[in-house]
Amino acid sequence: MFNKISSHKAARLTSLILILALAMPMYGAPLFPQKAMAQSTDESLLTSVAVIGFQNNTSYNILGNDRGIGFIMSEAAKLGVEEKEKIRFIAKDKVLGELGSAASIDESLALETGENLDAEQIIYGVVEQASVKGTEYASVVIDLYIMDVGAGTLISRSRVLGEKALRGFAGTEEQLLQKAVSEGVTKALNEALENQYKYGIVTTVSGDTIQVNLSQRDGLVKGATLAVLNEAEQIAVIEIKEASIGYSRGQVSQVLGREAIRGGQKVRLIYNPRQISAEISAVDMQKRKKKFGNTALLVLGAIALASSLSGSSKGAEPPKPASGPEVIASSDGAAAVYAAAGFHRDYIPNPPSKISNVASSALAACNTATNCNQDVCIVSGTAYNFSLATSPQNPNFPTSYTIGFDLTGKTLSASDQSNMKIATCNADTGEWELYSATYGRCSWLGNKFCASAAVAHFTPYAVVIDNRPAPLPAPSNFTVGCSDSKAILSWSKIQDTNNIGYRVYNCSAASCTTP
Repeated sequence: MFNKISSHKAARLTSLILILALAMPMYGAPLFPQKAMAQSTDESLLTSVAVIGFQNNTSYNILGNDRGIGFIMSEAAKLGVEEKEKIRFIAKDKVLGELGSAASIDESLALETGENLDAEQIIYGVVEQASVKGTEYASVVIDLYIMDVGAGTLISRSRVLGEKALRGFAGTEEQLLQKAVSEGVTKALNEALENQYKYGIVTTVSGDTIQVNLSQRDGLVKGATLAVLNEAEQIAVIEIKEASIGYSRGQVSQVLGREAIRGGQKVRLIYNPRQISAEISAVDMQKRKKKFGNTALLVLGAIALASSLSGSSKGAEPPKPASGPEVIASSDGAAAVYAAAGFHRDYIPNPPSKISNVASSALAACNTATNCNQDVCIVSGTAYNFSLATSPQNPNFPTSYTIGFDLTGKTLSASDQSNMKIATCNADTGEWELYSATYGRCSWLGNKFCASAAVAHFTPYAVVIDNRPAPLPAPSNFTVGCSDSKAILSWSKIQDTNNIGYRVYNCSAASCTTP
């Protein structure tokens, strides 16, 4: 349905505004990184953006005297980008004056021009592959870039086909191509802005191979590029090599900072390549326009789509979990969270963090054993804090996750292995909450020997050995008799080596004391 919406300029603009308006609360991020305060009208607080224009790689004069800057600024004005995103476009005349008589526009010149104009962001592009078929159809390829001037990094890119079909058109080829450019700029700008609303999470890191939870369901394809973010700073770029239904894997193609990539960090779409084909005839275009010409119907479709994206429609299904196995490991690789069916989008784990001082942690209230042969004791070095990168309303997972701890090099007897548990501390009672642990090799933890258990929520956990003796059963044949105003108690002796005697309490209605 969205493809139908996108085939009409007026419907597309209206639809995009509706979709962005409903989608923005999901991510809470601006289209342009900005320094503006909410509701501020002080221009010194607005992000300054210079539209540099296009490099014309066609043989046609189709950009006019302003290098195509007018195309971009006109579409941005229709979308209300300046007001909504708290940005300020630098005047076109200033940009053209700075460009002077430069014969071509490339990334280096665009960034230099932006820097000379004190711009924080630039928008520039390339127009190429112009094609005219007969007198009624024209197409061009538009390659659009949004860049951060200070960092010199690519924020977003789109590469689209601009095409125009007009039956009975009586103008020149260049005039028809200009209309195709206008259509292409609309599509390219919309897509470049939409890219910045597609966020995901790094789920696993193995050398320079990165797995993320963005997938084919999000429209991701092989060759897409993602920015890895540390807070708002872009620290690396990933190129996707494999996009599947539940996850995607890629390679680090560019390192931009000193911060290491780790599980739980945000990623944002920069560029998603698309198949570009200019083999649409003017007649086919007219048929498409006739078939899908009801703008009002398309806008209603956009509302339905946007509502489903935001989850606001009645009966909307909750986000579905990924369909492939996912792992997020600690920075030392000794603890990890595993989900065979992938992490639920609302319950993305942070990498487990090692607890170096148990005495000052949330486990301290329960870690009071003095004799590990008769109590619950933590296996040294296995205390980790587990938390979520997301903030769901309900802290309990829809389906349990498996947590695991590397026990390589730990000296564990057969008794220790059979008495092994995963534990967390109930601070209210000061008692351990114990989970049955599985001891063996964990393929998802480097195939190391590990202790693992299924958990339904995150808190600090550790591997423990529970050497407490089993509770004795209640005495059998317990009777109470009365004689001479005295109570006579009798029972069958419990035959157990841990039974060292009995304690009889003298009780009143209010309390009990030992005799």
